[in-house]
Amino acid sequence: MTTDQTPAYRAISDSIRNDILAQRLVPGDRLPVETELADRFSVSRSTVREALRELASQNLVVTTRGATGGTFVVVPSTENLARSLTIGIEMMAASTDLTVQEMLEAREFLELPAARLAAERGTEEQHELIREYLRSRQADEEAGRELIANWRLHQLILKAANNPLLELMAQPIFHVLQTRFAQISAPSGFRRQVLQNHRAIADAILNRDADLAAQVMFDHLEWLRPSYQEFDTRLGGR
Repeated sequence: MTTDQTPAYRAISDSIRNDILAQRLVPGDRLPVETELADRFSVSRSTVREALRELASQNLVVTTRGATGGTFVVVPSTENLARSLTIGIEMMAASTDLTVQEMLEAREFLELPAARLAAERGTEEQHELIREYLRSRQADEEAGRELIANWRLHQLILKAANNPLLELMAQPIFHVLQTRFAQISAPSGFRRQVLQNHRAIADAILNRDADLAAQVMFDHLEWLRPSYQEFDTRLGGR
């Protein structure tokens, strides 16, 4: 059932995951109890429990207790998937397997098309949320909520792109960068330029100028690059 390289619990979790992906198991289905799974895969119950823990960590199953309890297949939510990606990226960045330069490159690949799509596809309701961001941005900064305000605009743009995969991939990268540099006190000139750039991006999207939206997003991310690299050096990164 397993190879020398594949632990028994991993082979079990892989088999169940494949059944979920192939829709042989669908959300709401109850998995067999531990003893049945142990017999099926010719392993101990502890090995089955380890496999179920792995599936639960991937947000593919949930275990409940009680008379109607058991282990059930669930649909991974965008929020849970984003959290898992964020943790993975944080661990890679902490171990220096992922550089700031590489994260910024990934942001360009994801957020330029997101800005373009937000201009083309964004609904009036989504664009109104961006207008509200512009109205409240200065107040957020004055109240010490600058980090949240910066994050908010990028969230709104990703939502307005109406492509959940772009949102899923881009948000964790932005979150890791913002968290990493939250302890750095940026000069006021830097903060003013960020606000100016954000207004330019928002205006292009609200005017439904897709080409300009992508261009000003590119200009913004390129402008951020040397500052982020400087911040990383001050934190002892590479």
